[in-house]
Amino acid sequence: MCYSALFILFIALNLLSMFIGNLVEIIKLPKWLNFKPINCKKCLSTWSSWTLHTIVALSICSWLYFIAGFLGGLVIFILIHLEEKKRWE
Repeated sequence: MCYSALFILFIALNLLSMFIGNLVEIIKLPKWLNFKPINCKKCLSTWSSWTLHTIVALSICSWLYFIAGFLGGLVIFILIHLEEKKRWE
């Protein structure tokens, strides 16, 4: 697979995980889904990013993509944390 396609896939998965995390604020979750990894925007975005990137990395057998996906999820976590911290100040 060429590197530009992997980069586009990387960006698309990060945007998808951010969208999934934002759904927590829009949709009222049922009672049985109201626990920490799912009802937290920061947690759900990070875990969905790590999960999606891990699935892709295993599919294409790439350790480099796995590490980049893990770092991408970490960056998402830090950015959302800073945004929430700024909102509460």
